[in-house]
Amino acid sequence: MRDVFHPGEKLLQEHCGVGEKMQSIGARVIRDYMPEQHRAFFAQQHQILVGGEDLGGNVWASVVYGEPGFLSSPDPQRLLLSTDRLFSTTVFSSGDPLASSLNSHSHLGLLGIEFETRRRNRVNVTVGKVDQTNIDLHVSQSFGNCPKYIQQRKILARQPVAPHRTALGELTEEALSMIDRADTLFLASRYLGNHRSNEGVTLGRGGEEGVGFDVSHRGGLPGFVRYDGETLWIPDYSGNNFFNTLGNLALDPKLGLLVMDFDNRSYLQLSGDAEVVTNEADVPFRELSRAIAFRPALGAICHDCIPWVYSSPDYSPFCPDKV
Repeated sequence: MRDVFHPGEKLLQEHCGVGEKMQSIGARVIRDYMPEQHRAFFAQQHQILVGGEDLGGNVWASVVYGEPGFLSSPDPQRLLLSTDRLFSTTVFSSGDPLASSLNSHSHLGLLGIEFETRRRNRVNVTVGKVDQTNIDLHVSQSFGNCPKYIQQRKILARQPVAPHRTALGELTEEALSMIDRADTLFLASRYLGNHRSNEGVTLGRGGEEGVGFDVSHRGGLPGFVRYDGETLWIPDYSGNNFFNTLGNLALDPKLGLLVMDFDNRSYLQLSGDAEVVTNEADVPFRELSRAIAFRPALGAICHDCIPWVYSSPDYSPFCPDKV
């Protein structure tokens, strides 16, 4: 049976008693190519979430906005990103921490999410040829995620943007307010394989080199993320048991957090260290046995940078009323 999970993911799966089951499921649904429906899905997206690292090795989550069609799939193992169809509020903007990492041979995690339909698909890639108008992305893994915890929003209009970034040395009142009001956020994590800290491991999100990144969605009712001293607590609701993010964090603490503020068309980016807490007595959420404890070290707020005006959310029926 094809082995698609790395040791960190397996560790969490075994801890939750689903190890054998997930080996069978993973071999069926995690592919090294995109099925036709995923290729069509990415080609119709208005945005794509991106996970990677800056030149200092800090992990970040960011977002790319563009006209539908800015992504295309020439074949099942490639995505082509047309930079001339992007808006100015993207990871290519001046000041975004991932702007310097979009070079040939870089590893990236991508997440396409369609709020209106609650569809989401993930793909992990290596950057190939880069020229003035296109970036060639080579697929290492492709898989879908379920619609749970996605808040449904419709795009009502496109608005001009005037993006400007405010660097953060600490979590300001504005940043904490964005976190407290948030119902949608994204996590970026990495797997280093046998490169750097995870000696001896050869299989990972990035394919045969054993290096790669994941971007995952997290959703909940406003207030589902808690702040305690210097720590942000992110609940881990029941999901598909892949444990891509938690498995990465079990081996490497680096985490990037992207918090969306749809009302103000802004977002918060944070980077720091995190740990997976599995001792139920230490988890500060009702009836949950796992959470992520995140201590941000770097951050910024990108103001007036979301080009879409969204409707009010229709909250997912899976979101717990209390956490």
